[in-house]
Amino acid sequence: MNKDIEYIKRAINLSKKGTYPYGAVIVKDNIVIAEAYSGEGDNLDPTNHAETLAVRKACKNIGSSDLKGATIYSSCEPCFMCFGTIWWANISKIVYAANIEESNKVLNTPIDIGVEELNNKTGNCIKITGGILEEESVKVMEEWLKNKEKI
Repeated sequence: MNKDIEYIKRAINLSKKGTYPYGAVIVKDNIVIAEAYSGEGDNLDPTNHAETLAVRKACKNIGSSDLKGATIYSSCEPCFMCFGTIWWANISKIVYAANIEESNKVLNTPIDIGVEELNNKTGNCIKITGGILEEESVKVMEEWLKNKEKI
């Protein structure tokens, strides 16, 4: 569990840099193979979510679209688009901080399907652990929202 906390902290720190307050880290064989934050690179691309960007980078970094055995650590429960990307890349485990309901409350987003339900519908092939350092992640979301409202 200590490694999970270490990598979730890293994802939360990345989320502070994003156009939106989300960060992700992918680890395979105890090595970070990619990390990203939302909006990195091109703010006009609606698919530039932290998890999707991290998957793209990880595939490029290892020279394969198969990330079996990897774990993705996210500052927030992945949305359905990111879950699909994670699923197609064969990532074995998702670990996240804040759940989708917390993100919806803070950021007023309308996502009403979580990764457990998506995983169930796709054969339960991904191990999922959530709620690690949730309060820390929610604080980043709240700060991001305050700063956005100032602008």
